[in-house]
Amino acid sequence: MKKSIKSALIVSFVLLVSILALGSCDFGIDKVFKDRTTSIDYFTFTYLPESDSYEIKVELKNTLPKNVTIPSTYNGKSVTSIGDYAFSYCYDLADVTISDNIESIGKYAFENCFNLTSITVNENNNHFKSIDGNLYTKDGSTLVQYAIGKNKKSFEIPNHVTSISEGALAQCYNFTSITVNENNNHFKSIDGNLYTKNGSTLIQYAIGKEDTSFVIPNHVTSIGGSAFADCSHLSYITIPDSVVSIGDSAFADCCYLFDINIPKNVTSIGHKAFYRCILLYSINIPDSVKSIGDEAFHTCCSLISITIPDSVKSIGDSTFAGCIGLASVTLGNGITSIGEKAFSECYNLTNITIPNSVESIGVYAFNQCNNLTSVVIGNKIKNIDNFTFYHCTSLASVTISDSVEFIGSFAFEGCSDITNIVVGNNNRHYKSIDGNLYTKDGTTLVRYASGKKDTSFTIPSRVVSIGDAAFADCYNLTSITIPNSVTSIGEHAFSHCSNLISITIPDSVEYVEVYAFAYCSSLTNITIPDNVAYISDYTFYRCSSLANVTIGSSVTSIGGFAFAECSSLTNVIIPDGVSHIGAEAFANCSNLTNVTIPDNVTSIGDYAFYGCNNLTDVYYTGTAEEWAKISIGYNNSDLTGATIHFNYVPEE
Repeated sequence: MKKSIKSALIVSFVLLVSILALGSCDFGIDKVFKDRTTSIDYFTFTYLPESDSYEIKVELKNTLPKNVTIPSTYNGKSVTSIGDYAFSYCYDLADVTISDNIESIGKYAFENCFNLTSITVNENNNHFKSIDGNLYTKDGSTLVQYAIGKNKKSFEIPNHVTSISEGALAQCYNFTSITVNENNNHFKSIDGNLYTKNGSTLIQYAIGKEDTSFVIPNHVTSIGGSAFADCSHLSYITIPDSVVSIGDSAFADCCYLFDINIPKNVTSIGHKAFYRCILLYSINIPDSVKSIGDEAFHTCCSLISITIPDSVKSIGDSTFAGCIGLASVTLGNGITSIGEKAFSECYNLTNITIPNSVESIGVYAFNQCNNLTSVVIGNKIKNIDNFTFYHCTSLASVTISDSVEFIGSFAFEGCSDITNIVVGNNNRHYKSIDGNLYTKDGTTLVRYASGKKDTSFTIPSRVVSIGDAAFADCYNLTSITIPNSVTSIGEHAFSHCSNLISITIPDSVEYVEVYAFAYCSSLTNITIPDNVAYISDYTFYRCSSLANVTIGSSVTSIGGFAFAECSSLTNVIIPDGVSHIGAEAFANCSNLTNVTIPDNVTSIGDYAFYGCNNLTDVYYTGTAEEWAKISIGYNNSDLTGATIHFNYVPEE
């Protein structure tokens, strides 16, 4: 049975790799505070206020030369730290010299530096030294990093080494044997693999071995971080019942690993433990497991089903993200939280029941689960975070429990098939009317069920606010009636309503937020009422059929891209109160022939009228001298090259 499955999976291997290559694989590991960060050449320096010094990382990794010396100072202060993943993916790096001021080196600082053959340390450095091109602490007690670009097939752990940093020997693809000096009292080698002296921890499997299966000895209780990472030969690994913990990245990128049985005594599965095991189709999680780390099964493309036992308390960030084959998930009743992007891009997942034990769901938790059709949310959930079900395009039904107190902006944006949103009768914060979601008092329309087949909708007269993305992606609606009770229209409220032809913004509306009508490609006419003080950025962006616009007299500014690419606009009258026209406000309005600009305008942003190549006449209510004082940004030659009619008096 295993052989037949293995053969079928190998056939799909090329396809899986292609999917991964084309996908948006995010290898960004950490973020820095922009206001404390400065880039120079290929380095990024982050100020560390607690030590009044700088941390260094590589920003432009593909431009890094083969030989690099880390500077000892920057901006008059010491460079004391090499950050986590600082040189990761610097494929061409062959030699790096660590300066005298470096005191700390982050985790996986030289990951994927496949050509790194030598790490040199300044002799005045008090914290590190180099032996045979490998990096150690100054006293030689810790092996920090083996230079993985060396082509050696074996390496001996010196007798003075008492500890080995996690990942120090990872990605040594040529290693078929790791030996230990006979006088070393802390480590030992068994069959060329590295263990602690008492054999309780498997530190590093020699990944250059060509064996396709491996049985971990039954004296092992812990599998170390990165112990099997990047092993491209093993398909089957047997873990004994003695093992209680699986370290971070322990089996990461074991690209031929097919199935694995986690024994009954394991209590923790580390971060990225099985990351990108793209052929792993079967794995069990025993009820002894209490914690599963972030990204533990990220991009396990062949994984079909998973059952998480009641013993697990939380699902970490991105734990199953990118598991494109995952069709069935059973969540245990002990789970209290589901992390950010936990099941993001699980394209084959069709339904999910969130147990009553769960109290929180992170942002993008089920992002782009394109085949997810139904969701039942447990009765302890208080918050449904932003973008939780973003672009779950097949989601037809959602049941929101009584416990939910907050539903984040865009939680259901892009869920174009929803026909029914059900809310518990005892929920104190939300309610459902005709399958649409409102706040309990009915004053905010949170989400219209965008999969409904109705072509028109009248918003109830009790509604005061139209929420963010409330009607986004409602492709069937051609007409929406907004009552005079409404005072605000949220971000993206009607964006991508591609068949919306008719909508009237009532005089009661005071605020229309960014992207409110963006991509409403069938909308032909719009009147912005007099109570609106500004037109937000991207408000009518790419409304390609919009031919007539009336802007209210109270508008004082027109935001960036507000009418950009409204290619059917032929003329625009900007009212007297407007003082600023934002960048690209009318960019690529290719059929715009004339525009009226008041003398109150003091600035016109870059590219504001760029691509308006049919603009022939500008009617300006001020004098030539006043026109000359307007700050007109770059690339507005279509505006300035038109005929300017000064002292224009608009018709009443």
